[in-house]
Amino acid sequence: MSKTQVKAGGISLSDTFAFTGTVTGAGSLIKISSTTISSQNTDISLPTGYKIYKLIGSNLVLGASGQSYNLYTTTDSFSSTDTDFESTRNYIRIEDGGTGVEVSDGFLRLGNNQSNDATDNLSFELTLAELTTTRSTGYSVWGWSVYGHTNDQTSYVYTSGARSQTTSVVNGLRVSCSTASGVGGTIALYGVVT
Repeated sequence: MSKTQVKAGGISLSDTFAFTGTVTGAGSLIKISSTTISSQNTDISLPTGYKIYKLIGSNLVLGASGQSYNLYTTTDSFSSTDTDFESTRNYIRIEDGGTGVEVSDGFLRLGNNQSNDATDNLSFELTLAELTTTRSTGYSVWGWSVYGHTNDQTSYVYTSGARSQTTSVVNGLRVSCSTASGVGGTIALYGVVT
């Protein structure tokens, strides 16, 4: 194999390059689905073949104030949800830096006490590992969310983590709102090929 030395000035990326060979070690992000929220529960089936998934929510809104969005997992195609799924969130108020910690059993909270003001919405990005693989250990979820809060015109950032001890294969995700009134937004699911 020949070796090429690059000058200290670097390479102009505006040029055209030809490449032959195989690139290894680079992962790919494959879009699996995109869902518009139109009801209180948005169920997303998980295809197998990925060790890692990304779930991205954009501009989630609701028509009633003081509501929350939560993520649930299922191992039986939404007949029930995983009660071993436990989560924690560290939150910070964007405007004044007030902080806190919340914990939940059975779900991961994406946004709490969210407002229905025209300017308020929720966006999030979660990484979910080892959900659909056969395993002898549990699975993990981690990520962040940003949302507008009820009544006081404040906004919050969550950093979240969740863990379940179940070794059953997870075959679905449910994004659920505590109201069916005025829900909207988009959720996209991606698979990471490693």
